[in-house]
Formats: sequence, C-alpha cells, structure tokens
Amino acid sequence: MSNPLISIQVQDTMSPALRAQAVGINPPRALVARLGGELKKALQEHFRARGDEGNKHKWPSREFWNREVAVKMGAPAVGEHDATITIASRPLLQKVYGGRITPKAGKKALAIPMCELAYRRGQPSDWDRQDLMYIPGKRPFLALREGDAKRRRGQAKTGKGALRIMYRLVPFVDQAPDPRALPDRAGLVARLSATADKWFARWRRTAGSAGVPPA
Repeated sequence: MSNPLISIQVQDTMSPALRAQAVGINPPRALVARLGGELKKALQEHFRARGDEGNKHKWPSREFWNREVAVKMGAPAVGEHDATITIASRPLLQKVYGGRITPKAGKKALAIPMCELAYRRGQPSDWDRQDLMYIPGKRPFLALREGDAKRRRGQAKTGKGALRIMYRLVPFVDQAPDPRALPDRAGLVARLSATADKWFARWRRTAGSAGVPPA
C-alpha cells in the first residue's frame, strides 16, 4: 500500500453503432467530460448514503465517508477517450481490498473500542493516562476504573468503583474487503450509459447538424 490512491475510470468503449453517431462530435472529449462529471456525482451520492447508514454498533458516526473519502476525491481528469477520478485515501484502499492492519511504528498493539464511550473518545492516547488501567493476560485490555476517574474530577469522594473494559489490545486485525466500499459496477455502467444516451439525444436535437456538442 505504498500508493494510497483509488482511481475510478470511465473509458470510451462505444459499440460500432454508437461510434457512428459520434463521428460528428467536435471535440470528442465533450461526451467524456460529461460522463466524468456524472461519475463523480454517482460516487458522492454513494459515499453520502454509506455515511447515513451509521456503524454496525449504532455508535455515533465519525463521518468516515465524508471526512476521509468524499473530501479527498479529486475532479475528473478528462482525456480524449477516458475520464479518471482519483481518491487519495489509504483507509478507503484498506476497505476496498482488505488485508492485515498492524500497529503504527512505536506501538505494540491495536486498541479496539469495546463500548460507545471508548469509540467516541478515540484512541487511548486521547484519555487522561490515569483513567485507563492496563489489565494483562492472554487477551489484554485497557479498563476504566470509574470511581477513581470520578474522584479525580471531584465527582466522587469514596469507593474505588468497578472496572469497565474500554479497549481490547490485539497485535493485528485481518480486515475483509468491503464489497460495498465503491458503487455497484453494473449500476454505475447503467447510469453512465443512460447519461450518454441523453447526451446524444440532446446533441442530435439541438446542434448535431453543426457538429457542436452540448454542454
């Protein structure tokens, strides 16, 4: 994963009959530009819908699909026969292809949130170090001693309180590919084909005889 880029391309693969209709188009990239714009719109709608789904635990959203994906999507790069959209997101690449996730340099374990509070806070480094207790074992974890944490904040004067598991510590996670990370290919092809049909119909109706493509 040295290059954290996802590139999605729409290419000129017109049939002979469709190509015959396109002979008079000048310049030929006008249609490709229109398809590139529609491709970006379809991607934006897909990522927005994924964001609206929330996560499997129904915990508060971290806005992954907007913050990490949609805002990192570039404008279509349009050529004579293709348009390419690039999304510079390593986490999206991980979702598309899956694979093993290991700790960052200097870290010994991944911290997996085990409750909504931990998920909302983020990583253990986002906590007051005194709040979390390391519990060793075959399956080590970080726990919150709620009474101690409240007492430090002046909310409790007596009692140690119960331990509440915040994070499970693991050496790695094997993530399966997400088949819905990108839009369904068949649906995308159908949408772009319909866009091309409408473009050609408008071209023939308004400016086909002059060879001027519609905007």
